[in-house]
Amino acid sequence: MNRQITQWIFLGSLILLMTLVAACNSKGVEERVELTLTAIYYLQPTSTNTATPSPSATLTLTPIPSLIPTQLPPQPVTETPLITETPTITEAPEPSCLGLLKPKNGETLPSIGKQTFEWEPLSEASKYLLEINPPPYHYKQTFESKEPSLYRWLDTIPWAGDYSWQVSALNAKGQVICVSEPFTFTKPEFVPTKTPRNEPAMAPTCTP
Repeated sequence: MNRQITQWIFLGSLILLMTLVAACNSKGVEERVELTLTAIYYLQPTSTNTATPSPSATLTLTPIPSLIPTQLPPQPVTETPLITETPTITEAPEPSCLGLLKPKNGETLPSIGKQTFEWEPLSEASKYLLEINPPPYHYKQTFESKEPSLYRWLDTIPWAGDYSWQVSALNAKGQVICVSEPFTFTKPEFVPTKTPRNEPAMAPTCTP
């Protein structure tokens, strides 16, 4: 490349020089022109500068390993068996509750007189409480007994109507351990009866 530039500079300078000489001396102009053209011909570069192609880089692509994880063989699924039987819960047995004996449930009692209330005994009981509930708007009555029975005078519960009664069993500490189901009875209204008085017999009449 530098050699070609030097040749062109030399050729340009030669043409300029010959032009100046021709301008000063017009004789032999044609000969000088012929010489100039001959010089130009021989000063042309004999070798063609061929650009050396730069080697192209060869890119080798490395395959990227697959990002998909290796699938594992399916594992056997262990199923938990369902519980088909209901577990049995063991609870402490409760003491059998006492039952009422008399008066029978729904019985009609007389309006006055002596009435015995009786119920089943309970071995764990130290005493019993008899509760009598009179008709509405009256106070209930409670009686204590160490035996599984108790009598009351019906005169002390004078109200007519429907009654209910039940018994609670208590232990030695006074705690309720059992309560019976309630029974009912009916008590009619008391109606006093008139009793005739025994009058003395009339004295005999004396006849004169």
